[in-house]
Amino acid sequence: MIELLAIVVIVCVLMVIVFFSLDPVTRYQKVRTQTRQTDISQITKAISFYQEHNGNFMLPAITSLKMNKVYLITLGKSSGCSLHNRYCKNFISEDAHCVDLSALITGGYLDQLPVSPSTNIHWDQGKTDEQNGSGYTLTRKEDGSVLVESCEEN
Repeated sequence: MIELLAIVVIVCVLMVIVFFSLDPVTRYQKVRTQTRQTDISQITKAISFYQEHNGNFMLPAITSLKMNKVYLITLGKSSGCSLHNRYCKNFISEDAHCVDLSALITGGYLDQLPVSPSTNIHWDQGKTDEQNGSGYTLTRKEDGSVLVESCEEN
């Protein structure tokens, strides 16, 4: 009887260890975070390559942005960009704060616009005003740099 109890305890301990080491929620969160980091890097590099190949001039869609304001990255969407603020940690203050980065694709700097892995909302490329947008934001800084961030964290 004691041997059976010992086996049951050992099996339970092993099951707990396996469950916590293979926690699917944490694993999905890590994959989404890694995907977002890769996407942000791709967008940032594409913007830098555009600037290098165009006499250090920034993409016109970016130079027209207000300084230190957050814009949702899209491929043509021009309104409705503040509608999903409850899903975006970066507050988009105005409905028309969309930035169209389609020139990066037509110029060959990106194959396609990366779309953030969805947690609470289905992000897309934001080609029309009816679509949601990429789930990534862009802020033009006063020092001439741009900050690309993900709306969602997990």
